[in-house]
Formats: sequence, structure tokens, C-alpha cells
Amino acid sequence: MRTTSSLFAVALLAVAGFCHATPDNGGKAANAETVLSDPSFQAQSQAYLQAMNDALATSTDPHDWVLASITNLSILSSHREAANRLLQRAAQALPDDASTQWLTVQFCDSAKRDADCDNAVSALERIEPDNAAVWMQSLQHAARHSDTVGVEVALEHMVASTHFDDHVVDVREKIVAAYQRFPLPEHLVARIRDMGPGITAQNFPYVMAGATANAIALPAYQHLIRACTIDAQRGLHAGRKADCAKIGRMLATQGPNLVANRIGFALLRVSHTFNDADVQSARALDWVMAHYPKSGANEPATAIIDFSKDWIATGSEFGALRLAMQRANIAMIPPADWVDEQSPFSERRVQEDQRRATERTAETF
Repeated sequence: MRTTSSLFAVALLAVAGFCHATPDNGGKAANAETVLSDPSFQAQSQAYLQAMNDALATSTDPHDWVLASITNLSILSSHREAANRLLQRAAQALPDDASTQWLTVQFCDSAKRDADCDNAVSALERIEPDNAAVWMQSLQHAARHSDTVGVEVALEHMVASTHFDDHVVDVREKIVAAYQRFPLPEHLVARIRDMGPGITAQNFPYVMAGATANAIALPAYQHLIRACTIDAQRGLHAGRKADCAKIGRMLATQGPNLVANRIGFALLRVSHTFNDADVQSARALDWVMAHYPKSGANEPATAIIDFSKDWIATGSEFGALRLAMQRANIAMIPPADWVDEQSPFSERRVQEDQRRATERTAETF
């Protein structure tokens, strides 16, 4: 299937997937591909998205340029270069806006950071020196250049930080604001409603927020994992044990999304610093992930919409899942005999760490 608006299509397919989880979905999930591949629907949705993007991109308000950079990707994911240019303009006009600087960094080509990227990183370090996510950018840059000292400095800043904020909630709010200002036309709402009962022009912004935010706001975590991987046999990174334990627990308990939470537990595993309390915390998260209600009772689309709203309201993806379980009267504490097959501390995962460690014997940062 070929569509002209990638993230727009992702959002609608997500709604269709929620419908598919409901037994009496009436074939709406199967109908999604038919609607999305319809040339007339493609043309109408493309025209709507393009008109919104043009209005935002030509605005005199730099905040609108940020919104335009995001909606640009809803038109076509290959529009990243144009989105990057809009963000760089906005970053220069809004030097003290943390979420704008954060998005600028995420849109950068991290393999060849230019002056605009460096300026955005410096701005973040000035605006949010207590945000551990900010210092991950410096760690990533140092690791790519095998700069052991730079990695150590970045880790020290992360340990001294008071919180971890990857601005995914800010980005969600920006996406909602953009689509609220430019409501979905009723003729498109009617077509989309065939895929997911409950979709309206008023709540569609939350559907788009769910599909778009994670695609553009999340940082790269692999260098942090490697920096905290302790090789007991070689004594590699042994001196970072306490720092990585603190960073790991910060991400596991304060991370605004499940990716950060899971990475936090992974840090505790690869640094060999987890304890029984960490195992129980991961078990509670895995239970919620496995049992939260994945569809609404009468209007399946409301589940994804409520989830997006709850994430913004609580500032936490895990918190949003817990609210969904509360509404569905599902227990949030796993029974004693429940086996956590996804545990980040399982023997299988520990063995995988050991295997990977032997494959990276030359890695020292």
C-alpha cells in the first residue's frame, strides 16, 4: 500500500489496529487499507495537511515554525531536510525554548554534527543543566569520537541531574495544538470514522500526537548502555558502577515513556547494580504492559485517544497505562504466581549481555 502521508497513515492504522482488537469491529481494520489507498482520500488528506503546513511555515511566529517542522513529517517522512531547516530557524529565534532546542538536536545528523547542532546542544546545557537527558547528547557525541574523558564528564552531569525529560510530552502537546488550530475537515472525519468509531475532529489531534511524538522526540540510548556495561573480566567501566546505578534508577522511575523506563532497568542489569526492589519494579511495569486494556468497550478509538490525553496529563506513559487499567478495573499488582517472561533481569538477558561483551572486546569508551 502506498500513501502520500506517512505519519498520517500510521495514526489511522493505529486506530484500525485498536478496532481489530475488538471482536465486533465490523471489518473496520480491514477497511483501513482500502480507505488509505483510495486516490481521492489520499488527495484530500494531502491537501489538508499541506494547507496546514504552509500556514504554519509562513507564519511570523517562530513557534509555528516548530509546529510546521512536525507537520511536515506528517505529509511525508522524507521531508526531514525541510523540517530541519524550519527547526534551525526556530532555534535561532527561540534560544531559550528548551523543547525547540531539543527537537533541533533530534533532527540533526548525529554522525556529522554541524554548528547549528552544537549551538542547540549548548543551549540545552544552559537552559536545562539539571536534565539528565540533555547530557546524553554530549555523551553520545563523545562516545562516537571514542572520547573517554568526554563520556565520563557527561556521566557526571547526568548523575548530578535532578530529573530526566526527553520532551516527548512537550512534543505531544505541540502536535495537539497544531491539529486543534487546523481541525480535520468533516469530509475526512466521515471517511476516517469508518476505520475507528469515536473519531471526531475534536479528538483527532490526540490520535496524531500518539503516532508522531515518539517518531521524532526520542534520543539514542545505545551509547549510554555501552558506557555503563561493566566487563568484570577486563575491569572495564568498573569505576562507573555507582553512577550508572543512579542514572538507571532515574530513568526507570522518572522516565516519561516506557522506552526510558526499560532502558533504566537495562542499565541496572549491564552495570550489575540491580537489587530485589528493582526486580519488583520491573515486574510491576511488565504486568501493566501485558494487561492494560488495548481497546474500548463500545468505541475502540477512544482507547488510543484517552491514552494520549492521559500521557499528556500525567507526564508519564506508564501513568497513562495505569489509568487505563483503573478504568477497566484491572488489578495493577501482579499475583505472586505470575511469571514475568519479559523481565529485563532474566537469565536469558544476562547471558545475551555476556555474549555481546565478548563481541566488543576492543571497545573501551
